[in-house]
Amino acid sequence: MLSAISGRIRRRLALAIVLTALIPLLAAIAFATSAINRASARFYNPEFGTRLDESLGLYQELARAVKTGMRHAASAIAADQRLRNAVRQRDRSAIDRELHRPFSKYPSLVSLRVEEGEGGKVLGERTRGKKIDPEKEHTLTVTRPLTDSADIEEDEPQLVATFTAEKAGGICSIVPMKAGRASSTSATLGRLSDRAMTSPSPSSVVVAAPQRTVNR
Repeated sequence: MLSAISGRIRRRLALAIVLTALIPLLAAIAFATSAINRASARFYNPEFGTRLDESLGLYQELARAVKTGMRHAASAIAADQRLRNAVRQRDRSAIDRELHRPFSKYPSLVSLRVEEGEGGKVLGERTRGKKIDPEKEHTLTVTRPLTDSADIEEDEPQLVATFTAEKAGGICSIVPMKAGRASSTSATLGRLSDRAMTSPSPSSVVVAAPQRTVNR
């Protein structure tokens, strides 16, 4: 009888000890969970994720548009009849002169090369005079035939044009004319450049200084 009673007492004491040890642990877990939930509610804004997705979508559309523009530029350069005539006559000085012209029209050009077939003899080449910086620039190389023939032979001359574009985080070459609108756009889409380049449009109001003093 006494042994049974003492056994129940030991079990109750053990249960009381376990509960006493668990109460602080459970309280700490509840406090940590509550703190995490409060922090998430305060700092996580679902609209931020939506804006980020929109900005990434706009960047992808811009990248596709830039690449399309580069391909059209290469086609326009290859279609120049003066360049084609120079290549047909194998006139290296004329080829060099015609390859120099597009650089003033297409600022993103890095190099232009005319070669006989893919990887063949180089008939002429021009570069922008500045090496490509892989850390700051993306490149796109476009090859275009220099003939109107539908059946292109392996040794047919072709134009190899290499273009470059600044990587995300570089300095945009477009200067906004309205500082207020630029600030609003930056706040909506986020900071896209390391340095802001704003140039407000000049005022049309002309203030002239008086030529004489008038007594009042």
